[in-house]
Amino acid sequence: MDGYTVTARDVVEATCVPLQKLAVIAEMEYMRTYCIAIRIPKGSVEDCLLYDEAEEYKYVRLTACDEQDDYMVVGGCDHKVGQEKPEGRFEELEQWTRARFPQAGAVDYRWSGQVFEPVDYMAFIGKNQGQQHTYVVTGDSGNGLTHGVLAGRLIADEIEGVRNPWAELYSPKRMASVAKSLPSMLLHDVQINMQYERWLQSDVKDIEDLAVGTGGVIHEKTGQPVAVYKDEGGQAHKFSAVCPHMKAVLAWNNVEKSWDCPVHGSRFSCDGVCIEGPAKANLTPMDEFARSKQQEAQRV
Repeated sequence: MDGYTVTARDVVEATCVPLQKLAVIAEMEYMRTYCIAIRIPKGSVEDCLLYDEAEEYKYVRLTACDEQDDYMVVGGCDHKVGQEKPEGRFEELEQWTRARFPQAGAVDYRWSGQVFEPVDYMAFIGKNQGQQHTYVVTGDSGNGLTHGVLAGRLIADEIEGVRNPWAELYSPKRMASVAKSLPSMLLHDVQINMQYERWLQSDVKDIEDLAVGTGGVIHEKTGQPVAVYKDEGGQAHKFSAVCPHMKAVLAWNNVEKSWDCPVHGSRFSCDGVCIEGPAKANLTPMDEFARSKQQEAQRV
């Protein structure tokens, strides 16, 4: 609600992505992850958690469906946001499942999410960098339930002045383990800096080259990268292709119909509405039509 002020001695930012510009955010990689729920005859698979150790790993667990079937929840096929193609991930999960569980039935649901991977593989839980009464919880590596419980204990202890032996291990202010991960961090930084080359690149030469229901980045005569989405009616929705967070040029995600930032993982709908941080602002509309469609999308 506007016009009100809430005050507190201590604040916990349990917001997935901390509400700051770069601290902690620069020490993580941002991944898209995928999941399907496929029917499997009840009792045909042991109720347990399975996962492999591949780079683009898969995991399997069961949950209730109906009297005849359980749902086998199969996830994985992670990739860096905006840097690698999202196409074929759901299909790969289904093919992988059917090859190992031939009794599997129909896929009823599929969805995706965002995973934050710290460079030293340890979540950031505790006092925010440079703060004394602001706490963050982020970098869960896909283990949100585990880290959620852990964060509740760690942060409660820190606020109450109770010493917790795990506090230093997960502290957002830690330096030792991050320093030991310097090679990984340097590689991460190189990959990020390479993404700024998109300021000089176009996905298509002309709007006419875009198929309906797709998008791409075009450089207009001004030299500014423009994010163009062509809707099912053939109308072009034009926005600035520059992420408002750290000015990287976005990439079109044709699976989820979104604009994804390859640097710090911010995501925007096809109408430029911010749907995933650390960016806080929407994309800038390039004309009145795009502005009206963005406003309409926000009212839904």
